Amino acid sequence: MMDRYYFGKKLQWWAREHSYLSANITGGERVLDIPLPEQYGDWAVHPCVRRIEGGLGGHEWWLALSPYPDFDSTRESILLYRGDANGDVPPTGWVFVREICGRHAQGFNSDPNLYWDGRELWVVWREC
Repeated sequence: MMDRYYFGKKLQWWAREHSYLSANITGGERVLDIPLPEQYGDWAVHPCVRRIEGGLGGHEWWLALSPYPDFDSTRESILLYRGDANGDVPPTGWVFVREICGRHAQGFNSDPNLYWDGRELWVVWREC
């Protein structure tokens, strides 16, 4: 079932992003290619991007996010991606690596954060 409160928030965001005052329309827009697995639709929130200088598994750029399909918070899972390029500039293309934490019957996951301690990449998130 759609959460009506967040539908209004998404509509406000869409109007702001597509208005003539939007920075995306006035220039500098970079389109990101973040392919969500099919069961997650096309709506993702709470992205966290980190660059690991020297790379981890040959990849410098990492991304964690939580999809929000059909405004259903019980399907808000934590997903991990790697960038499709290395270097100083964040990539526009991302490759799905794996689901870190799946859905809950009640409650949700959100706000993923990536932390590199020099040896391991940690993924932490809020679980409600």
